[in-house]
Amino acid sequence: LSVTAVDGARHGSVTLNPDGTITFTPEAGFTGDASFRYTVEDGNGGSDSASVTVHVLSSNHAPEAINISNTSLREETDGAVVGKLSV
Repeated sequence: LSVTAVDGARHGSVTLNPDGTITFTPEAGFTGDASFRYTVEDGNGGSDSASVTVHVLSSNHAPEAINISNTSLREETDGAVVGKLSV
């Protein structure tokens, strides 16, 4: 079987690569279900199509820098909160 066509991408783009693999790229910032269709042929005149659903999770965003004016701190002293660290 050979993949001969891809189309119908929802919430992204789909490409049939020269080596027969398929690359799906979701829209920037999209989270949810995306889909596309592909067609295969058997070389003997037979073909069929199917749909693929891809569940796209939220992307990893780069951390944002915080400007800190004082780079040293004495222990056990009160200070102002200048940012929030989430893990």
